Amino acid sequence: MVKIALMRPEDRAGKAVEYCREKGLEPLVAPAIGIRDMEVEESEVLRWLNRCDICIFMSSTAVDRFFSLGSDCADALRRKGMNVVAVGKATSLRLDSHSIANSVPATYSSEGLVEYVKSLEGANGPAVVFRSDSGTVLLKNGLAAAGLEVKEFAVYGIAMPEDTGPIRGVIADILGGQGYILPFSSSMMVRNFFRLVSSLDEKGAMPSAIVNCSIWAIGAETAAELKGQTSAPVSIASNADFESMLGEIADSIQGMDRRAKHHRRGKNF
Repeated sequence: MVKIALMRPEDRAGKAVEYCREKGLEPLVAPAIGIRDMEVEESEVLRWLNRCDICIFMSSTAVDRFFSLGSDCADALRRKGMNVVAVGKATSLRLDSHSIANSVPATYSSEGLVEYVKSLEGANGPAVVFRSDSGTVLLKNGLAAAGLEVKEFAVYGIAMPEDTGPIRGVIADILGGQGYILPFSSSMMVRNFFRLVSSLDEKGAMPSAIVNCSIWAIGAETAAELKGQTSAPVSIASNADFESMLGEIADSIQGMDRRAKHHRRGKNF
């Protein structure tokens, strides 16, 4: 079985573990990020929601944190004329569970989001964005360049996980020649992973060792972060959903298996 390192927080890995096993992959839960709540003033959020007609949720975690603020904020999100944008299917489904009508851009990148928001009929701003504290300024700058007033709320933080033992074990395996599938879902996950690599790779072996791995990224920003850290090939998932990326990974592995079997049969003739 092909090993895959699931680097999201452990409490968010359950379904992914089951899915990977169903697809014939060997999942190892090895968080490279930890999530912490951040203090947000409910009154400030409500003030902006009552002014805006565009509200963007960058992740399902952002949705969860938003709905912990209070019913007044939730009611403001449901008012007529509000355009709620969800980045990725998982985020959209989380909004659906709160009976919030929303739409999902086809392209997951800051540039794609900007173009999508500009295309929304009757949406003139301001735009309010709910996200982590580690997001880039590309989205905010792009919306501002399009003439929209933008307010971002960092409703949760991303940091190094409290227990780095599992991900250190994965890194040690890779340095020892073990191949892994490495699916990265954020730039911070990339930075944390390679920060740990720098503390463990005393002989500078990672550049040659990581070529044995299949590296995947959600979004152009995450891919760019990876390409700044390694020269190994990086595959970019077609959308923002972690589960969808796992599906693409499984399909690619099965495709390689079929080609390998075909190649072996050809040699027998």
